[in-house]
Amino acid sequence: MQNASRTKEQPASSGSRPFFIGTIFGVLLCLGVQVLLSLGDNPEEIARNLPDAANNLPSIDQAREPVIDFYTRLREIEVMVPDDELVLDSPDLIYLLQAGSFRRAEDADSLRAQLILLNLNAEVSKFNHNGEVWHRVIVGPFENHSAMSSARTSLLENGIESLLLTKEKS
Repeated sequence: MQNASRTKEQPASSGSRPFFIGTIFGVLLCLGVQVLLSLGDNPEEIARNLPDAANNLPSIDQAREPVIDFYTRLREIEVMVPDDELVLDSPDLIYLLQAGSFRRAEDADSLRAQLILLNLNAEVSKFNHNGEVWHRVIVGPFENHSAMSSARTSLLENGIESLLLTKEKS
């Protein structure tokens, strides 16, 4: 009586054959290119030029000292920062950080909860943009630039980029 659970033998994988053929073709191609390149070289001419090439190498004594001009070049570089990027403390301004903007209120509340756990004062505010309601997560308000900068650093350390917003005190 024959065993009914006998499995049929599977043929060898047909995917390995093209791989090996391609590998052999690549090796033969590389060897052929190497042979063609070496046909143009004359061994006698190479042997004659070898001593001249060795004489043209600089000695260790002639090796050039590295030139380190970092300190002089650094003094010459001037970085211009546009005025609109400068934020100076002003008694008339309140600083805010926008940590995110979401279409879904649940996403905004989730980020707000994460920010509260970081000990940051965060609120969600709704706004209308092109007929769609968006939910902004706002951190702050901050009375001075230093407090805002500290909060922004805390956000960045936790992988949250923010957008600086200012508004006038009312």
